[in-house]
Amino acid sequence: MTALPELPCACMSARRLARILTRLYAEEMVGHMEPAQFGLLQMMEHMPLCTQAGLAHALCMDKTTVSRDIAVMKKRGWVEGGRGGLRVTPIGRRLLADTMPHWQRAQKRLRKALGDDGWQALFAAMRAVSYEASA
Repeated sequence: MTALPELPCACMSARRLARILTRLYAEEMVGHMEPAQFGLLQMMEHMPLCTQAGLAHALCMDKTTVSRDIAVMKKRGWVEGGRGGLRVTPIGRRLLADTMPHWQRAQKRLRKALGDDGWQALFAAMRAVSYEASA
């Protein structure tokens, strides 16, 4: 595999990295759910009776994207609720638990590729940018 060209733009580099990471997680989670769905379900478990707007804000996602993903998850029986708040169904919780080992494998692959120092630096950079974006 040839190395990817360096990009002088932080935004495009971050977007490319996001696609690469999504692909890595999707490879490990194949047959269970998409990484974005996993993230939404995880966040809903941490934010009981959250709204779509609340999820969008917490994850810095577009409201229409969250709405579309929630509609799919409702149709599959993973999520229920509406304006008064969303919650993960027992089916969704079971799927989340079944997917967790696959997510953990993706985490381990990434941590191994980065090394402990790189892993810590990645999270430090994400915290710094997240803090700046929320200020």
